[in-house]
Order: sequence, then C-alpha cells, then structure tokens
Amino acid sequence: MDAEGKEGFTGLTLAPAWSVFCRCDHGNHTQCTFLLFRIGFGGPFSFSCSLLPAGVCRAFSGAIFSSKKHHYLFQSVMRFLISALAALTCAVLLGSTVFFEAPSVAVPFAGVYPDAPGGYDMHATTAPVLGGWPLIGFAYLLRLPIVGNIILSKLMNDNRFFDMIRFAQTVPHPDPLFYPIAPATPDELAIHADSTFAAERHAAAAKPAGGLHAQAHLTNSRILDLHTAYKEGVVSPVDVIRAVMDSVMASNLNDGMKSFVRYREGEALAEARKSAERYAKKQPASLMDGVPIGIKIELAVAGQPYTLGSESRAHILASVDSTPVQKLKRAGAIIVGLTNMEEIGIGITGFNQWYGTALNPYNRSYHTGGSSSGSAAAVASGLVPVAIGADGGGSIRIPAGFCGVIGLKPTFGRVDGESELAWTIGHVGPFTTTVDDSRIVLGILADARAMDSKRQPSLAYRSYPIGDLSGLRVGVCDEFNGHADQAMRSATSKAIQLLVARGAVVVPIVFPHLSAAFQSHVAAILSEMGYSTSAYELTRFGYTAEINLRLARRMTATHYVASAINRRYFFNLYRKLFGEVDVVITPNTAVAAPKITEHVTTGETNLTLTAEVMRFNFLGNLIGFPAVTVPVGITDDGTSRPVAVQLAGTHWSEPRLLRVAKILAADVGPMPIPIMHYGPAYMRPLADAAAKAAASAAKKED
Repeated sequence: MDAEGKEGFTGLTLAPAWSVFCRCDHGNHTQCTFLLFRIGFGGPFSFSCSLLPAGVCRAFSGAIFSSKKHHYLFQSVMRFLISALAALTCAVLLGSTVFFEAPSVAVPFAGVYPDAPGGYDMHATTAPVLGGWPLIGFAYLLRLPIVGNIILSKLMNDNRFFDMIRFAQTVPHPDPLFYPIAPATPDELAIHADSTFAAERHAAAAKPAGGLHAQAHLTNSRILDLHTAYKEGVVSPVDVIRAVMDSVMASNLNDGMKSFVRYREGEALAEARKSAERYAKKQPASLMDGVPIGIKIELAVAGQPYTLGSESRAHILASVDSTPVQKLKRAGAIIVGLTNMEEIGIGITGFNQWYGTALNPYNRSYHTGGSSSGSAAAVASGLVPVAIGADGGGSIRIPAGFCGVIGLKPTFGRVDGESELAWTIGHVGPFTTTVDDSRIVLGILADARAMDSKRQPSLAYRSYPIGDLSGLRVGVCDEFNGHADQAMRSATSKAIQLLVARGAVVVPIVFPHLSAAFQSHVAAILSEMGYSTSAYELTRFGYTAEINLRLARRMTATHYVASAINRRYFFNLYRKLFGEVDVVITPNTAVAAPKITEHVTTGETNLTLTAEVMRFNFLGNLIGFPAVTVPVGITDDGTSRPVAVQLAGTHWSEPRLLRVAKILAADVGPMPIPIMHYGPAYMRPLADAAAKAAASAAKKED
C-alpha cells in the first residue's frame, strides 16, 4: 500500500528487526515520523500479521480522531499491536516445541527395567488444587486451540507418560496384552468342580445376621435373614419392598442422602408380588429371590435412564438389561432404583455436578468415595443389603473402604458384562454389609455362560467355614504399606497381627516398577474412556469430567500399545509373585475419606489426593486379579471415618480371599452404626412381625 493509506492490506511483514515510518500529513504537510521497533520471525508467520485492512483501521480511528495526525498514529499503533500479537503467538508456538515437546524416547539397553530387581518406586504426586472459579477458568483455557494444547502437553509430561513408553521399549519380545484374562489350568478346573450356584449349595456356611436394628456383623448374612423370613411366611417381599422404597425416598427428601438417583417403585412392587407367589409355591428362584438391591447407573437397566452419571446422556434410556442385571433378575433380586456415581466414573471422591454428591453415612461432611458412590452409601446406611458397582481403578473398593462395607472386585472375566466405559479395565462386583452376602451375590453373577466363555473355574467354598489359617502365606510389602497415613498404617498392622494370630505366616515381598504400572493403567483407562465418550462434545460434561476427558483424548495409539506391552510384563511378573504367597494385604487407600470442600457445585481437581486414594487399587485393574475390601475400624480423630484393608490374590482365588476376609472380619468385630442409618429399612418388616408375634404370645399367656 502507498504512504497515503489507500484501501488494501497493511502489507506489514515480520522481518528480524526493522522500523516503520508513517508519514502524517497535518496542517502544512508537516511530516511526523514514528519509529516502531518490532521483533518478528519471518517465514510462514509473516502472513498472519498482514491481515489488518487499512480501511478497517481508518474507519475505526476516523470515528474517534478528527486529525489526520492522530488518525495515522492510531493506524501505526494498531499495526504494532497486531505484529506484537503475532510475535507472541510465534513465541508460544516455539516455546511449546522447545519446552513442552515430548522428550526423546530413545531405547536404553534392552532389559534394563524388566531385568532389574526393582525396588519400590512410587512417589508422592504434587499438584495444585483447583476448584470454583479457578477450575472453571482452567476448563475454559483448555478449550482454546493453542493454549489448551500447550497445557495438555505439559500435563502429559508432568504425568510421565513417556516414561511408560520408554519402559515398554525395554521389554524384550513385546507381546501386547489387552484383556487380562488368565485361563484356568486343568488342575484348577479339576479342583473347582462346583457349578453355577455353588455359593448357594454352601449356604450352610453362613448364618443369619440377627439383631434387627443393629449393624449386621460382617460375617453373617442379611440375604439369608430375608430368605428365611420369606420361606417361613414371617413377612412378604411386598412388605419389605414398600419399607425400602419409603426409606429410600425419605433419605433423599429429608436428609439429602443422594445415594439413589432413580426409583423403580412400580416395577419393584410388581416384581415383589411375583416373588411372593414363588415363595408361596415353595419355588424361590434363588437365595436372592425378593432381596432389594441397588444398581449403579453405569449399568443398563431396561426402561431406565442410562446416563453414566452425566447430564450429557440424560436422553438415553436402556433398551435391554446389562448381563449382570439379567442374572440378578433371573435370581429374583428386586432392583429398587439406580444409584449415584461420579460423572462418567472418572474420579475418586463421588462428586457429581448434575445429581448432587452422595453423602457418607458415617459423616455427611466427608466424601463417600467414587466412582460407585451411591452404591456404597446405600448399603452402609441400611437402605439395601446389596448394591452393584463397577471398578476401573478402585471404584468399588475405594467407596467400600470410605463407607465401612465389604467391596468385592472379582477376577477380570469372572462376571460377564464388564464396563462399557473401560472394557479391558472395568470390573463389576457387589457391595454388601457381610462377607457371606458377597459370596452369595458372586455366585449369582458368575454364571455358567461366563465360565464357558472365559474358561474360568467355578466358585468352590469347600474350606470356607474353616477358621484356622495355619500355613496361609500373607504377602506384605513394608515400603508399599508404609506409603499411607498413620491411621491406615495402624489399621493394616492390626489386621496383619490378627491373621498371624490365626496361624498365617508373613512373607516379605517387593512390588517392582509400580510407577510404570501406574502410568500404564492410567494410559489404558484414559484411552478407553476417551474413545467411549468420543461421540459427545466435551463442554456438555461437568468441569472436572471435561478436564479429565480432554486429557484422555490426548492419548495416542502409541500410549495404548505401550500400556498393553507393559500389561503383559506385569501380568506375568505378578502371577509369579502370587505363586509365592496366597494373599497380599495392603491398606485399602492411603488416606481416609476426604472432606467435602466448599466447591460442592463445581467440583475440584486434586491430583495429589487422586494418587493417594488409588495407590493400592490400580494394579488389580491393570492385571485383573481379584481383591476384597474389609473395614477394620474408624479413625480416632473424632471424625468417625471408616478405615479398611485390601486383600488380593491370584486370578480365580475369590473363595480363598473371601474365607480370609470372613475370618478377619470376625476378629475385628462389627462396625459401629453410621450416623445416617435407616434401620436397616429392609429388616423393619421383620422387626414388626417379631413384635406382633411377641405381643400375640403374651396375650395367649394372659
């Protein structure tokens, strides 16, 4: 363009360093010269600063300035600002290349990691906590094309995902493992000779819980309480379901419990009437016929919302039941409603921006844990004796420990119909108040079709009633167990002492390369969750879920394949370790339930807390071995938060784990009754029936 500023583009290019001279005509054509120092980078970026039409500058400045001198001064300043903005953009892009680019993944000497003895290498994660407006602002920053990508690249580097890739490159003869399935050996199949409902045929090992208004002892069975009462005609399933529905609704309306987010009152009562008819004919479908249960909203229940805890899926209704739900319905269990969960299951506190956050029955100021928050709270508060959850990185065991109930994550493949969100990581399992109830529910969920498809051994409980643990090898990693707070360390030491008193032998073990295992688990679950939610616009999720899913969508095929290569390595390594011990005991989490912060409407990101809560859980999901959470007391700091331990074993070892859990629970004794407790609701009709029978007997005596 000429010096008079004719229509066109400014034509400014970004030379390394140069001056712009703008001739300003004013009065008697006095010339004014303005020196603007500019820094540019040339090349492909020059055009980005040449897009300011002179006409736009002149029209805008003409409305403000009457003199040509000021008019041309404004144009020059605007050109400078545009050039400076382009320079800043170039600097940011260059900075992202220099400072945030993926580090080199040059392969070290093959076998350095896998062949090394490997000590404990988990490190505490430190990161700022974001909540409220800072969290919202951060979410909006991630939506910006350039800035968001730079921040996400920084997060990827900070989380050391490239270390996980390096580790995979050291594994000799890489053989990716995507599904952590361990087919049973012929010897295992011969030992486990029982069939589908083995748990029911061994029901004599369990005893009714008794104590209608007390917290059930963790070794006795609420399911058998109800089953016996139904068989003897003491009470009807219809009466129990009515009492449960009343309490479930009251827990939300009066107490803001939020453990259930959807009710099935009409359907549940209809199913209860059919159950009553079966009992009248002495043909109950199973021990669970007529037993009220809750189902995590992550699992499909025909005709019900299938939201996965997110408003983005509020319009979706399940057309068919998921496989676990089908099995439970065939067994006669009655689903009274759908339970709350952390949105998309991508968190550990239980926070939900859309439904509200479920409250911990032991202390409503603290989190239930996630993501199966509602299921744990519903069982702990006495609303239902059984609830079903899903576990991709501790989502059954974490809330079970925080809420003081039994949480069982079975062997991968034991239960058909694993998680839709993370299909090679997720496990479906039960929350119960007693160990016996866990094994009964597992007997229902692990049916013949699952055994045929995965060649799993059936559940054999021949040695289940035995209280002696002589010769049981209990693996203990002191460094691993010590990476927890004082309350958790003390609880774990107490549990170990109780097992030793029963005859168990402590075997020191080492967990090598846990840092790489943790990164591999995170890469796998984020990759799968990023894909499973790829059809949805991320801004439709809550802020915490959106941030996590943006990181998930940064995962590449390289990350996923590297995690699968590492999974094979850890699968073989820990299968060998479990050949040397029978059970491994750890804290369930590194800390007790965290406090619900003031960010109750937006949520918060707290990577330090996430790492502490998941520390002892992720390995079972990566490798697929079973684990059970056993509460062993409450904190002594006045908050009354439950503390728990985790028992883990080799694949298909649920019978042994549940046997040890039952003995440990018996020695620990009953958990205290939570502050928020409803009777339990399902036992109230039995109490009423017992009171009537007692009154009738007293009348006859008179």
